[in-house]
Amino acid sequence: MKEWTLFKKAALTAAICLALSQNVMAMPTGGEVTAGDCRV
Repeated sequence: MKEWTLFKKAALTAAICLALSQNVMAMPTGGEVTAGDCRV
């Protein structure tokens, strides 16, 4: 039974990593401000 629990944890971790990596690839790159400014 212990091996099955370890397998489920590993599968869940792999699924989460895969889901997060897909979101990172979908982010826009090369942003540029065309109007306005960014004062804080």
